Amino acid sequence: MIDNNLGMIEFDEGNFNQAEFYYRRALKGYRSIDKRSGVVTASINLLFAFMLQDKLIDNKRLYSPTATVTLAFPNQSKQALLFWIHQRFLQLQGSKLSINTMNKLVKAYKQLEDAKVRMHIHDYIAADMNIELTTATKKVHVGFNRPWFELVKRCDWIVD
Repeated sequence: MIDNNLGMIEFDEGNFNQAEFYYRRALKGYRSIDKRSGVVTASINLLFAFMLQDKLIDNKRLYSPTATVTLAFPNQSKQALLFWIHQRFLQLQGSKLSINTMNKLVKAYKQLEDAKVRMHIHDYIAADMNIELTTATKKVHVGFNRPWFELVKRCDWIVD
């Protein structure tokens, strides 16, 4: 869970490569303890990071097992997020979006439970797909840059 949260912090800061590193560790950890909800979350987050870094081969390899476990998992919000990410991946591969798919994406957007996830879809995907979405007003993001946090990221718990 810590690695996934560290990945989210890096993702929020726009450090997608570092977010990918943490998401990979989170996925490995969740798989080792057979925590399906964690596998779903870390996998989808990793797919998002891959997509934003144009790592389409990595995305293609991870999508199928992620889709299998996500679609079997009873969480419409996770399924909606996966749908968005996959449709953007298909578009990057050259597929054209139909009006029907665009309507389904707008519907899926409304199923996203987390405001921050909706913001990420709005900011990183929707415009490139020519889909206009309404989103909450952005809060001014103040970066989290406490000096002690570097120690936390390195798991260095001894403070002088």
